[in-house]
Amino acid sequence: MNKTLITKIIVLALAALALIGVIAACAPPQLPSETPASGSDQGAAAMPAFEGTIWQLESYVDADGNAHPALADAPATIIFQNGEFIGDTHCNSLTGKYTLDGDKITTQLGPSTLRACKTDIASQESGMKNGISHAASYKIEGGKLMLMDADGNILLTFTEQPTPELAGSAWRLISFNNSEGGMESNQASEKITLSFGEDGKVSGNAGCNNFSGSYTVEGDALSIGPLATTRKMCAQPQGVMQTEQAFLKDLGDAATFSIMGKTLTIYGKDGGKLLIFASMKTRDITSTPWRLQSFNNGKGGMATSAASEKITAIFTEDGRVSGNAGCNDYNGGYQIDGDKISIGPLTATRKMCSEPGDVMKTEQTFLQNMNSAATFTIRDDMLTIFDNAGEKLLVFFAAN
Repeated sequence: MNKTLITKIIVLALAALALIGVIAACAPPQLPSETPASGSDQGAAAMPAFEGTIWQLESYVDADGNAHPALADAPATIIFQNGEFIGDTHCNSLTGKYTLDGDKITTQLGPSTLRACKTDIASQESGMKNGISHAASYKIEGGKLMLMDADGNILLTFTEQPTPELAGSAWRLISFNNSEGGMESNQASEKITLSFGEDGKVSGNAGCNNFSGSYTVEGDALSIGPLATTRKMCAQPQGVMQTEQAFLKDLGDAATFSIMGKTLTIYGKDGGKLLIFASMKTRDITSTPWRLQSFNNGKGGMATSAASEKITAIFTEDGRVSGNAGCNDYNGGYQIDGDKISIGPLTATRKMCSEPGDVMKTEQTFLQNMNSAATFTIRDDMLTIFDNAGEKLLVFFAAN
């Protein structure tokens, strides 16, 4: 090959490379892949995590396989964390353990509270327990958590709990951090209350003194204070002033909060629990029919029986009380002054019932307890009647 030909080939090659460079420079930029990189939401909402999320029940399947929507006015919730779950059925609390293997789940129900529930809430609670007990797998899709049985049938559907609202809520204390490494409750703490106003003000009773102040909320962040209190000194119950001081300190140390069902938990800056409250609804004794949950059996304890499940009480605004005592209907008068109540004398029909077996004895005990009423409290959906010595006589739950 002569030198002239070689020179021409080199010139042509260089020209081709130059042209490729120009084309590349003028070409539009390469578009990113349509599949987003792992961990990138590309503007989409992040999926809630199975663990650590408070899940609110959306629907459940009962033991007969029938699907039901969750009760809008009785939200039920559950949280899974570190192999244990805690649930609130809007009537009772339930606990248990779980293990995960991929999308497989094994559950074991643990202890739960045993409050009597209204019929519709009891059905929802039964469905929730049934679903948890038979869960074999789970999936999170469209922001919803679904628990399924071994055949893949959906038993329970949950959604992420909406951001809870503190404004306008009222609470009573369950337990407080005693600064000695544990949560504590005592006779004094039972009287402590906390209310969050719509105006950014907080108030309540700290066991002896009333308190008030301000609060701010941003997401789950909470700050409370400064607080002002009245300046009474109380001697009873024992330890009341120490409890009050510990409670007010915990309140001032608030950093975050969570609401699960009817339970408010306030945490410190280190994430440790400071205060646990139960929701406190305002009910009037005349606002609902009451159904008996338990009664003082005269032997130092509260009892329930097949006969007591039928007992009711209706307090009307004209100062009359009536209901069924298990066998006979009864009626009479009542008077209220603050938390003081007197009932009777009561009159009853005179039927004799043989079933259930203890019905007549239970009825007699119930009527005696009603006549011995001295004080009462209403907390959430529970009416409790006490005698002069402060002993519980009767516990009712709201029938509607």
